[in-house]
Amino acid sequence: MGFRRDAIAAEAPNTYSNACSRLAPVTLETRAPDRQVPFDEAAEQQVIGSLLIDRDAIFKVADLLRVDDFYVPRHQRIYDAAQSLLERRERIDPLTIQMELARREELDRAGGQAYLRSLAESVATAADIDRYGRIVRDRAILRRLLGAATSIAADAYDEPTDIPLALDRAEQRLFALRDESANAQLRHITASLQSNYEHLTDRMERPFDVSGIPSGFREIDYYTEGFTVGDLIVMAARPSVGKTSLALGMSFHIARRGHVDRRGCLRRADRHPARARSRGTAPLRPPGRIGQRAAAPHHRLSPIELRAPHRSHGASVRR
Repeated sequence: MGFRRDAIAAEAPNTYSNACSRLAPVTLETRAPDRQVPFDEAAEQQVIGSLLIDRDAIFKVADLLRVDDFYVPRHQRIYDAAQSLLERRERIDPLTIQMELARREELDRAGGQAYLRSLAESVATAADIDRYGRIVRDRAILRRLLGAATSIAADAYDEPTDIPLALDRAEQRLFALRDESANAQLRHITASLQSNYEHLTDRMERPFDVSGIPSGFREIDYYTEGFTVGDLIVMAARPSVGKTSLALGMSFHIARRGHVDRRGCLRRADRHPARARSRGTAPLRPPGRIGQRAAAPHHRLSPIELRAPHRSHGASVRR
């Protein structure tokens, strides 16, 4: 899909030239010719070399790195062989890695015996394998981000007719990438136990306080002990019983107490009424209606009075 610049310029030469001077060209090819895909070969070599000199080093990166996190193909083959040895509970050293690669007929494609020896000799200690492992993982996440951006751009160039569906696909690609990154960020259980101990100590010192974030409704706090990070609160009821009003009231109370970093969603429904009815969900409420519902209780007015101000002054309604 294109347009003729000469035709537009002929109709409005001044407007067109000024707009072109202000707007930067939108193009998919924004990468400089000398740029490369994000990867750190030295960090990959440090990880592989640490695995060869320390048989226990694999336990520090086994849950952190995958085979495709390595960019260099021969490093992928070596790490895959190390993972296979770990699954079979066999010793990991240059000799066992060499035998495993030979069994797969991949020793030459992995660099051969000389490359394995050079990797083992280039690493003095395996103490920093976790740090280099995070570098390798971060570069892999950046490569996947580039892949997701390329897929999103390709979908946009195809000019889909269903724009909301294209946006949903783009969100899914990015959210999947974020979830993958969050799952890889593991920490030792000692920190969790220490945090849990401090929480229990605080509860013993203040047994009658709400442990989480108060909702503003005593009966709800009695059953939930307040909202905490990671909770998924589902509010379900039949239509027109006050779900939105209750959620807005709790959100306003939480915001007044200064918990501005807590994010919530009042309603997650389909943007299309027809598609929502087919799925059995309600359409997304317009933002203006939500604002009216949120402002009405604090001005001692009903939503109807906000929409029709003359009713708040005692005016009668003809029937």
